[in-house]
Amino acid sequence: MGFGAASPAEARAKLEKLKLEATAAAAAPPTPSKPEDEDAVARLAQKILRSSSIEEARQHAREATNTTNDPRLAPLFQSPSKGRDKATPGWPESVEMYLGPTNSGKTHRSLDFLAKIGSGCYAGPLRALAWEVRHSVEARAKKVWGEHPPTVGLWTGEESRDPDAPVLCCTAEVAPSHGNVLVLDEAHWCADPQRGHAWTRLLLAARSGRYRHVRICGPVQSEPLLRRVFEKHEHAVTVHRTQRRSRLHFERDPIADFPAFLQQAKSERRFVAVVAFSRAAVLSLAGIARKAGARASVIFGKLPPEARRKQLDDALAGRLDVLVCTDVIGHGINLPLDDVVFAETKKFDGTQRRDLYVWEAAQVAGRAGRDELPGRCWYLPRYGANVKLLTKAVKAANGDPGDGFDLDLSKAVLAPDLSALTQLTGSVPSILLLPKCVTQWRDELQRSLNDSDDPLDWVKSGDIDELQRRLDILRNSSLVPDDVRKALSASDLWHLARLPVREQHFEAVARAACLGEQVVFGSLDSLVDEQLEDEVQRLGDVLMASRRFPAILVGDDAVDEDDACLAAVACHEALYLYGSRLIGHGVGRQIDDAHLCKVCGQPKGPNSKIKDRQCRRCFAIQDREAAQAARQLARQYARVQARSQPPQLGYALSGGQPPPQPYAAGAFASPPAPPAMSVGDRARLRAQQEAAARVRGLPPELLRDAESARASREPSA
Repeated sequence: MGFGAASPAEARAKLEKLKLEATAAAAAPPTPSKPEDEDAVARLAQKILRSSSIEEARQHAREATNTTNDPRLAPLFQSPSKGRDKATPGWPESVEMYLGPTNSGKTHRSLDFLAKIGSGCYAGPLRALAWEVRHSVEARAKKVWGEHPPTVGLWTGEESRDPDAPVLCCTAEVAPSHGNVLVLDEAHWCADPQRGHAWTRLLLAARSGRYRHVRICGPVQSEPLLRRVFEKHEHAVTVHRTQRRSRLHFERDPIADFPAFLQQAKSERRFVAVVAFSRAAVLSLAGIARKAGARASVIFGKLPPEARRKQLDDALAGRLDVLVCTDVIGHGINLPLDDVVFAETKKFDGTQRRDLYVWEAAQVAGRAGRDELPGRCWYLPRYGANVKLLTKAVKAANGDPGDGFDLDLSKAVLAPDLSALTQLTGSVPSILLLPKCVTQWRDELQRSLNDSDDPLDWVKSGDIDELQRRLDILRNSSLVPDDVRKALSASDLWHLARLPVREQHFEAVARAACLGEQVVFGSLDSLVDEQLEDEVQRLGDVLMASRRFPAILVGDDAVDEDDACLAAVACHEALYLYGSRLIGHGVGRQIDDAHLCKVCGQPKGPNSKIKDRQCRRCFAIQDREAAQAARQLARQYARVQARSQPPQLGYALSGGQPPPQPYAAGAFASPPAPPAMSVGDRARLRAQQEAAARVRGLPPELLRDAESARASREPSA
């Protein structure tokens, strides 16, 4: 996995790697070159072998660029990711945009250029996509460079492999801010409120000349925004319009018999992707596919990278007939799909369950069709797929003219960094002032954008609510260590707030990082299914944070011991890999058990919904028991109320008029005191009332009103 942080031991290992590369370069078969070039190769190899540090070895490698261009030394000439060759600030040498729909070859042309140059960065939205591109660039580089291709590294939020390689495939958030070549994929993500700032940061780096060559890939609808980014040098920008290589067809007739459809697709050797947006739905649909005789697997959000990669490997190798997944395939992952079937068109976006946007559905549907072969898009009416939405999505995926593309690409999203806040305040702000500084930055940005002459009128402030919440957590005094000298700096706290850690794990990670506490993990063998997935996700978040804060793995006492840190990282990486494999092995069992009731273990039945966790019989038993409990609680509550009512006797004999209701407004100045209830009885009654209200579907306001009325009738202590 490669979660380790930089250390002297790791530096020594990198130096030994450089020396091995130098030895291989000196011993490689000679290529046609001048005699003085051969001497330079030998001298360079000897210098590197005698180097005592990485910086000295790299300096010797850079010296050779003035004397020789021998391709055997190409891997040595490249700078690591933290010290990549910087372009001259001002303007890049070339900017080319490849704009078009899915399956139009725009990314392939950009990757060909990256492999030809042999130095640069690919930035995309998903770690699975970065992993796929890495293998693609490696294959392309071998064709160009022969036996000595440049090393291709991988760097995402959860894993890193050869992060100092000359060619780096990564997610946009961790992409370096300078280098030789930048391939920015899925450029329309710059308008995303949560993640768009990562693409905008790279666009700003590209227009300022920190990359020599820029290649941008995205939909046609992003062209106006991208032209505004490079408007000062628009004459130097080349735009290539790409066309979809095969036509995508939408089958308006719904799939009436899903198992029969899958059996026919298998007989015709068509690879099918089924799209759903919940874990239960994904597993249930995969179980239906396996019952139909198809080789099926799944991809959903909680699968760790290792388990997800195994499913993608099987799909690319032709070992699957059906892949049931979420919209992960819509973000650039290239699979040999013939058909895409939408079971659902609603997803939970973190705040609410909503319909897919047209552009989101178009990205998913557009994955159907391989090269010149047409693709087809289907839907399952039983699960509530929106036909009108899919009709617009297919038109957008084909690149047909129209207003179906509903993504607002008028402006790119910008988020603050610590340098911008420092420039705004005149000094590095403390953690107590950081939330206020972020708000001040947003207001200042809005005021500056109101000026029509502002050169950045194509940006807007992104969603900073999550950042504000994290900064409010970090400013809590409970996160200040007893020894204030060990308190994290403002830079470390800002980095901690920006870590791509899941929200449910952030407070625990923040506490461990701030106080130097070690996060302890138990055995994974006793956990199954969702519990195991949650624990592996927590382990991955902790490993991610340990790159900058190693104390969360070894504790504050051993944080200065490099060997202890490396050993702790290795142990936790092994544990993470072991948990990922457990999840991968358990996916098949979960698929097979998806049609079983979680209560009795029997089949749920043909009429059950894909999201049901129990069969109709268990649901009826549970509902009947809940109804009986609700009636019993209602009778008990009625008896309590009856005991609290004052006597109402003799009104029929004394005039026939009943007395006023005792608890109506103004009936009595001081109502009679009912028998008092103990605190324990009141708590038990309250819990019983809430359970009965949930069963009956009563609004909680009624319970609060009844509680307030009863409390007003009881005597004060």
